[in-house]
Amino acid sequence: APSAPAETSEASSPSAPMLPIRPAAERRDLNAVLGLQCGRILNSPWQAKLDVLLEEDPDICCPVTLVLLVAPVLASDGFIYEKNSLELLVRTHSASPMSHELLEKDSYVAADEKKDEALKFRKSRSEELLDFAEVPELAQEPTTIKASLERVGEYVKVLQHELVPDITERAVKLWESLGEPIPPELTDSGKVHSRVVRQKSERRSFFSTSKPGLTPSSNRSQGATPQSRATPQSSRKALTQSADFQQFLNSTLARPDLVSEL
Repeated sequence: APSAPAETSEASSPSAPMLPIRPAAERRDLNAVLGLQCGRILNSPWQAKLDVLLEEDPDICCPVTLVLLVAPVLASDGFIYEKNSLELLVRTHSASPMSHELLEKDSYVAADEKKDEALKFRKSRSEELLDFAEVPELAQEPTTIKASLERVGEYVKVLQHELVPDITERAVKLWESLGEPIPPELTDSGKVHSRVVRQKSERRSFFSTSKPGLTPSSNRSQGATPQSRATPQSSRKALTQSADFQQFLNSTLARPDLVSEL
């Protein structure tokens, strides 16, 4: 006969749902499962060195997302989270992965010291990654160089390239040596692209309210005005004044049987 399932000593009945979370020590295994280390060069001492440089201090990582903090906040349970992660926990009424408590809404403060630690780590680690990528012997492994530069780009995006010109200049030269396009986080192209998209959207919105075939200048010169919005009252008035409606009304009134039913 099949054995009965073992009984637990204590019945667990959590008061709030828990978001799935893995310890920071399992981050490398998690990345491998998600396929985030595709393109790694096996049995390469340079790849082993890069793996060490890609490791991040768990003390300055969000316990929910397991990535470096950007806007850290101190929550009501005494632990530090990324602000967006904390807001998600509160919005979904999920328990803290650290204290197993429900977090209080709007009861957090900015963790400025932890933010500074994360910024300093990004800057120092970017310099280490660039020192690694500039080693002449590494030129035979462009994939490894590219992987290190991609991580530098992630850090510079938070640091803001105009505030770390030395790191940005070194990264740009390495990308150019690889014959690869410069990532937008290392230039102003990202900001320019956003501005161009916004301007095009505004231009399309303008022409959608103008008469067909008119440019902004000709629209103003001809004194065109936006068409008035139709209302239920104006629609009924136009219907009752139409010739088809008048013909229908006359034919209906000419039939006493229909009039009596109405």
